[in-house]
Amino acid sequence: MIILIKNSESEIYVTPYELSGGVYYDFWIIKFTNRITQNIVELLELEDQSDTLRYQKFSISIYPFDSSTYFENEDYGLWTYEVYGSNNGVTKDSDILESGFMYLKNNDNFIPTTYDEQSNEFLTYNG
Repeated sequence: MIILIKNSESEIYVTPYELSGGVYYDFWIIKFTNRITQNIVELLELEDQSDTLRYQKFSISIYPFDSSTYFENEDYGLWTYEVYGSNNGVTKDSDILESGFMYLKNNDNFIPTTYDEQSNEFLTYNG
């Protein structure tokens, strides 16, 4: 499962080369579909940043000022994804090479309540 966090930079690891029949594509396309709203977000022209064919690694940023991902206006929650091969970065030149789930999270920096010390001055009543 892919987990993407809004207002952050994330890395995606997928393995579409395994089902490509030994065909290596210059670019990869990932299509995300929201499970409830059916909104679609496509990441085009992704270049493999890994140094092995075992997996493909992509870095994407999900910041409000980065219009290349379009996730800033999308709902949090569960999405599906499909990975395609492409030779020009825009046209899907393969069938679905990998599919799965992605969870889009809000960047809520949860800080738990902490206590510095315990006061041992208390009264116990027996009555």
